[in-house]
Amino acid sequence: MSILNQAKEEFNRSPIATISSGVGVLIAGTSLFIAWFSFHSESSATYPSVNNFISEGGMNVRNLLLIVAYFLAITFLTARIIRFVARKHSLAAFFTSVIAISLTNFSTVLMIYLAPPRAFSQSTFTSAHDLIFYGSGIIVLIFCGKAVLIDLLRNDDKDKEPNIMGGLFMALILLFTWGGFVWSGQTKLTNTLLPEITHPIPINQSSSGKSGSEINKSSSQNE
Repeated sequence: MSILNQAKEEFNRSPIATISSGVGVLIAGTSLFIAWFSFHSESSATYPSVNNFISEGGMNVRNLLLIVAYFLAITFLTARIIRFVARKHSLAAFFTSVIAISLTNFSTVLMIYLAPPRAFSQSTFTSAHDLIFYGSGIIVLIFCGKAVLIDLLRNDDKDKEPNIMGGLFMALILLFTWGGFVWSGQTKLTNTLLPEITHPIPINQSSSGKSGSEINKSSSQNE
């Protein structure tokens, strides 16, 4: 069956979801274009004050709504595509989802850089990385988690009951493996293609920095 026929079959099966996916493409594309145009028209020499009207502690509501709209549209669209691929090839869907969600999360970080809702620092970008990662993971689980869990619990031998604990254990291993791959792809894309301010701070570096600041604070108090 050709891709065109598969697309027609998917549209006949769930027209509302298919139309919503198309709308998601338009929203994501429009949001990215607006962010790119805003970045070029309002950018200054240094970051994080990309938008000159974002004062210290200020908030740009337009950019915030733009980022949220882009993230939801592109992530729901990607999850929909993954679910479509999983109906035909479950193993291919796993690897496709890793690549697709990594790119989706990276593009959301790019959106935040192009149209920041507030003045950002590297620690703030680290928090944004976490929010994007967990948010996209939850959306993918909502769309694809049930089918994967049913497949893991399925038993070909009808005389035996499904091993629920074993299936849940395998699902957790699969989830952590998938999450590790996605996080690695998301951070490596960011570290390679975007400025240093967008790079997530490693956990060991963050904890050591915190310990150093606490030591300095205590020593200053003793003085």
